[in-house]
Amino acid sequence: MRIRDLKPEISSMVLLQNTVVRSSLLSQVSWFISMRACILKTSRREKPCLKAKTFVSMRACILKTVCLIGEITVIITTEKIAGKESGSMKKIIAASKNHHKIREIGEITSKYGLETVSRDDAGVPDIEIEEDGSSFEENSFKKANEIMKITGEIAIADDSGLEVEYLGGAPGIYSARFAGEDANDAKNNEKLLGLLENLPYKERKAKFVSVITMVYPDGKKLVARGECHGHILPEPAGDSGFGYDPIFVPDGYQRTFAQLGREEKNKISHRAKALEKLAEMLNGERKNYEPGSWEG
Repeated sequence: MRIRDLKPEISSMVLLQNTVVRSSLLSQVSWFISMRACILKTSRREKPCLKAKTFVSMRACILKTVCLIGEITVIITTEKIAGKESGSMKKIIAASKNHHKIREIGEITSKYGLETVSRDDAGVPDIEIEEDGSSFEENSFKKANEIMKITGEIAIADDSGLEVEYLGGAPGIYSARFAGEDANDAKNNEKLLGLLENLPYKERKAKFVSVITMVYPDGKKLVARGECHGHILPEPAGDSGFGYDPIFVPDGYQRTFAQLGREEKNKISHRAKALEKLAEMLNGERKNYEPGSWEG
């Protein structure tokens, strides 16, 4: 006897079980008892040619499968109900190992009901994802996609950098390692300022670029790009921020990112603009689903 040969009443029960969303544990137990009774009743109608040992094995397999389906449904139901009742935020795993980026992303995503969890907190193995793409978009997608494949969860990645007009867009995607593979923020800033030495302020135009990609287990992805235009100062100023923040002054301001502080920076930064666009996409997604299941 095969599963597809089960009586209509059994098939219907299996289908019903797979579509149940809010069944209680008690109803799960009652369903299983009824299911077992149907199988036993069906077994008495089978032809004698079916060997008892084979049938017992098949029946056990069916019962185990039914139990597994029931357990999975209970788990899913419990999580959905708990999430809706407690108002808990949707968790997404950040592919970045840069704690500054994760904090900035988290401070902004929390406004939209999204909790950003670091890859370390999510238990992701300490692997290095090679950023060998030719654009911010390619690198952002690769990082998010790799983490999604490892965890099976929604993942988010940011690839960002500084593009200086006088340098033809450099350092660009190489911003983090502009001064070499072992570079740090101070060395990167020092090299950039050396290349722009004695250059008039009006010719020191630059922009920060951030591309944020969110990848879903079903293959769907959301991509948002944000830019913040400004100029490069002749020397660093400010103690806040990271990367090129101490030498970048956004248009309309007299202070660098490092002087503005996180709260003010997060209102105008390239990453904030990218996340705002991403939030708009997420809000559009949510309109098609019930609260708590917006991921689709």
